[in-house]
Amino acid sequence: MHSRRLYFYLLPLFSILFIFGLFPTLWSFILSFFEWDGISPQMKYIGLRNYIQLFLRDGIFWKALRNNLWFLIIKVTIQIPLAFFLALLLNSKLLGGWSKVFGLLWFFPLMASVSVVGMLWTRMLAPYFGLLNAFLTGVGLRGLSRAWLGNSKTALGCLIAMDIWQSTSFAMIIFLGALKGIPSALLEAAEMEGANDWQKIWYIILPNVRPVVSTLVILTSMFAFQKFGIIWVVTQGGPSHTTEVLATWMYRQAFWQNRFGYGCAIAMVLLGIALLWMGVSTILRRRK
Repeated sequence: MHSRRLYFYLLPLFSILFIFGLFPTLWSFILSFFEWDGISPQMKYIGLRNYIQLFLRDGIFWKALRNNLWFLIIKVTIQIPLAFFLALLLNSKLLGGWSKVFGLLWFFPLMASVSVVGMLWTRMLAPYFGLLNAFLTGVGLRGLSRAWLGNSKTALGCLIAMDIWQSTSFAMIIFLGALKGIPSALLEAAEMEGANDWQKIWYIILPNVRPVVSTLVILTSMFAFQKFGIIWVVTQGGPSHTTEVLATWMYRQAFWQNRFGYGCAIAMVLLGIALLWMGVSTILRRRK
C-alpha cells in the first residue's frame, strides 16, 4: 500500500521527465533517420545517410567538434585552477572584511544573463570604440588593436575568455564549500609542526578537495559541450565558422536550413559524446 502511494506521488515527476526529457530524445533519434524540413507532413526515410554525411562530408562538423574540445581543454586547465585560487583567497584572512565584497564581485557575472554578458564584451572588444583597443592605443600598443571578434585568429579565444569570466564563480563557490569543510584542527596541527602555506595547501587542502576537483572536471566538460548561448549571441558561429560549436551547428541546420533530420543527427552525436564522457569519468573515479 505504501509503495503504491509512493509511486502515485512520483508520477508527476516521472511524467515531466518523460514529456520534456525522454520523449524528445527518442523523437530526435527517430528523426535523425529521416529527411524532413520541419514544416511539411511528409518525411522521407533515408537510413544512415545523415550520419554518413555528418562524419564523411561535413567539414564544419569537425571544426565545431574541435572548437568544443578547445573549450573543454582551456576551461579545465584555466578555470578550475583559477577558481581554486580565488576560493583560497576568500577563505584566507588576506582580504579581511573585503572578502564578501570580493566574492560578490566575482559572483556577479554568473547572475548576469547571456545577453548582458555578450553585449558587455561586444562593446569592450569593439574595433573602433572598444575599451580594449582604446587601452592598447593609450599605452602605445596601437599595432596590437584589431577587430577581436571579427578576426578568425582571436574570435574563439575571446569567447572562451568570456565564458571563463562568467562561469568561474560557480566552481569557486564549490571549492569554497569544500575548504570550509576541512577541519581547522588539521591546519592548526600542521602550522604547529612548522608547515608553511604552500605545504598546507599541498599536503592537506589539495587531498581534501580532490573529489571536488574530479566532479568539477566532469561538470566543466559537460558545460563545454553544451555551449551555445554566449556564442550565438556574440558571433553566431562566425567569422567563417571559426567559432562554430556542435550546438550552434545543430541549431543552424535545424532552424535556419530547415534540415531537422540532419540537426537531430548532430544532436544524437552530441548526446553520445556526453554519455561516453560520463561513462569514462565514472569508471576513472571508481578506480581511484
